[in-house]
Amino acid sequence: MKTLLCLAFTNLALTALPLLAQEPVRYAVSFPNAAHHEAEVRATFSGIRQPVLEVLVSRSSPGRYTLHEFPKNVYNFKATDGQGHALGVTQPFDYQWNIAGHKGTV
Repeated sequence: MKTLLCLAFTNLALTALPLLAQEPVRYAVSFPNAAHHEAEVRATFSGIRQPVLEVLVSRSSPGRYTLHEFPKNVYNFKATDGQGHALGVTQPFDYQWNIAGHKGTV
């Protein structure tokens, strides 16, 4: 269970479309609730030029041809701008979050 949860969060971080950022994406992973096999992943995207940042979670894994529902393990998703102000997040699909109004940093 812990491995699956970590894999889901890693997939979130690695597939969050870092190509849309001009600067490197910074990641921080912590385990504040390790006893319950939960991880907290923070990603910072800077230099975003598009008005909407699309963050995606992979639905597949290498060597497998079936879809996995890794996004079901993602909860408490929040987004803030560079000054720490909350941003609106929409979720058009179970595996995608769209973030607008960021002024270049999420």
